[in-house]
Amino acid sequence: MIGTVSGSETETIRLQALARTHIVTDDLDGTPAQETIQFSISGKYYEIDLSHANADTFREVFQPWIDAARSRNPARQLPRSRDSRAESAAIRDWARHTGVDVKDRGRLPSGVKRQYYNRITSAAA
Repeated sequence: MIGTVSGSETETIRLQALARTHIVTDDLDGTPAQETIQFSISGKYYEIDLSHANADTFREVFQPWIDAARSRNPARQLPRSRDSRAESAAIRDWARHTGVDVKDRGRLPSGVKRQYYNRITSAAA
């Protein structure tokens, strides 16, 4: 009990503290979890709560692929650089030719640039 509050001579309200405990459990085996691991694969992002032992196993299993992979920032889909006027003109011409509506001036939408660069990459493959 934390204390009492008196209302009238005959009324006393008792205040009690409520303690809440948030227990995070390992998503694999139900034991207490100590870590949350975030990862992504094939464009989907995941997170999993794991004990230290299961987190260590997770990292050990994926380490060969992590070592061979390139790190990248998922928030940046395309490199942000100022396009040359000639490159911007080529992208606009391509977009109009394929039926994509683009403005004559200003920054090109990233989706249009992505389609243009994917077309080039697909043709080279």
